[in-house]
Amino acid sequence: EYTAWRANRRPARSFTAEAVEAFVASPQGGRDRQAEREIERALEADRAVPLGAEKFARPTPGVVHLEQSMRELVGKGRFLSSTYEAAPDRRTLRVYAEPKPYLPSLLYLSPSIEASEYLGTRAFLNARLVRYDPVGYGSEARLDLNLGSRNALDLEIYRPLAGRFFGAARLQASMEPWEIYGTDGKAGTLRRESLGAGIDFGLSVGNRMEARLSFDAGKARTLRSQGDASLEAFDGPESFASFRLKYDGLDRAMVPTSGALASLDARAYLETPAGSQGVRRLQGSGAWFLPVGNGSFFSFARAGTVFDDADPSIPFRLGGLFQMSAFAPDEMLAQKYALGGVGYMRQVGKLPLGLAAGTLRLGAWAEYARVERFPVGIYRGWSFSFGGFAESPVGPVFLGMSTDAERRHRLQFRIGRLF
Repeated sequence: EYTAWRANRRPARSFTAEAVEAFVASPQGGRDRQAEREIERALEADRAVPLGAEKFARPTPGVVHLEQSMRELVGKGRFLSSTYEAAPDRRTLRVYAEPKPYLPSLLYLSPSIEASEYLGTRAFLNARLVRYDPVGYGSEARLDLNLGSRNALDLEIYRPLAGRFFGAARLQASMEPWEIYGTDGKAGTLRRESLGAGIDFGLSVGNRMEARLSFDAGKARTLRSQGDASLEAFDGPESFASFRLKYDGLDRAMVPTSGALASLDARAYLETPAGSQGVRRLQGSGAWFLPVGNGSFFSFARAGTVFDDADPSIPFRLGGLFQMSAFAPDEMLAQKYALGGVGYMRQVGKLPLGLAAGTLRLGAWAEYARVERFPVGIYRGWSFSFGGFAESPVGPVFLGMSTDAERRHRLQFRIGRLF
């Protein structure tokens, strides 16, 4: 009877939308046309897509995509719920959204912990305060605060412009340790301090892709906090123009099992804190997950290069999970590098109900890297890792072991985003 009910229900919802029409009630009465236009824009990709049923009443990819879009719409925090139906003409997709009665500032908290041998523990608390509509409908004020091993404060005012374009202004301040390693191990620690501001002009493509053209200016310096007195320090202005592109098509933020992730960061420095001018820097990364049965194959890659002379104030910092895992986080400074890896993870159970309803997975991967170290030297090598991934109330958790051909053995523990 249930199968027959589903079969009858799906065709009733089956149609191909040629237009999207949204209905949102305004708290002051009537309809909120600004909110309706935002929904219509967000669901534009669902136009002209068959929203029918396959054999045995299985929803088509069009239905799956539409319902995912509806969940993301509610997940943005502006609406309590949403639903949809076909208009009587069978050519219009009608969407109904119930707005929240008020939009208070929202506070999000998440811890990050990273621990491995020879390094001790890095721990800090991430906090984000979001205020909606501070400078017009659809705008956001975002205050990000990191406290702990790394201290940082980032304030961004985001405002949508015409169509899918947007603008943003930013203020940033940070203080973090830079651990410097030599051939005989850790040589010392520098403390990097920076203060700056930036402005962005960007384009948002759906809910998964974003491109930004930016200009940043400020000041940065390093201070020796411990170790060799000969460690090179710098103090000076920093300014650069950049182009950033990010795509996030992963199915979940904690421990993904399908989808892809990619990013690109291209920078042209007018001036670096070390005094160099005209330095160009490029970095890209990506990851891909393919579900197979009760598990997933995954691969990842990243590469970066500084096209001009080496500069001690803007090196790439490598080490840690999925970035040469057998090395300590940020252990290696690089002028140029390329690394990639492949692995497999499989679900083996769920966490106890008292902890969370998240899944528990076991996985292993291998990665290879070629690094032109700063200031001199080339490293080539493999590393191998295995361990458990879990979804918990405080975020994704990893516990495992990494090793390489040079007999580095490192116990890894992390709380925080993995990819």
